[in-house]
Amino acid sequence: MTPADAIADDTVRYTYVKKKGYVRLHTNKGDINLELYCDKVPKAGENFTKLCKKGYYDGTVFHRSIRNFMIQGGDPTGTGLGGESFWGKPFKDEFRPNLSHTGRGVLSMANSGPNTNKSQFFITFRSCPYLDRKHTVFGRVVGGFEALTAMENIEADPKTDKPRVHTHTHTHTHTPGFPLGDCRRRTFDQQHFTFN
Repeated sequence: MTPADAIADDTVRYTYVKKKGYVRLHTNKGDINLELYCDKVPKAGENFTKLCKKGYYDGTVFHRSIRNFMIQGGDPTGTGLGGESFWGKPFKDEFRPNLSHTGRGVLSMANSGPNTNKSQFFITFRSCPYLDRKHTVFGRVVGGFEALTAMENIEADPKTDKPRVHTHTHTHTHTPGFPLGDCRRRTFDQQHFTFN
């Protein structure tokens, strides 16, 4: 994958959104409320909300978890090697000087290099400034930090970072009063992470 393979900005038109988006993840460890920076990073915000709306993440697992670092998901194959963007091709990075990997609960795009954003994302367990300008920050946890802590405490294989207990995802997006193209507010009606 080269940067030239990424979707160009003129290929996909984005509606400028002046407001943030919101997603609630319902888990068996508690709810996690996410605020999306749709107003600052429209490609990442639109990609995430449209994938949620079409049920793309249904049945996926968080395939990578590193204590004191992050938890990663969004790959339908569960291997860390799969996934695609809503548009079927990777999209370009969206770096903003006022968006950084500062603090616990930063929501960011996982990638395999510059301009290779698809469906995978991660949530940080602590500040990771070395990820700035490498991964697009597109949101943050605004509620449910106790659930995030419970997820962090799940034991993972030290060689593969794969959680020893699978975290399954099921989504049904419910967005009363908001059209799909407007990422002002997105709510996961039923998003469950099952720890077997």
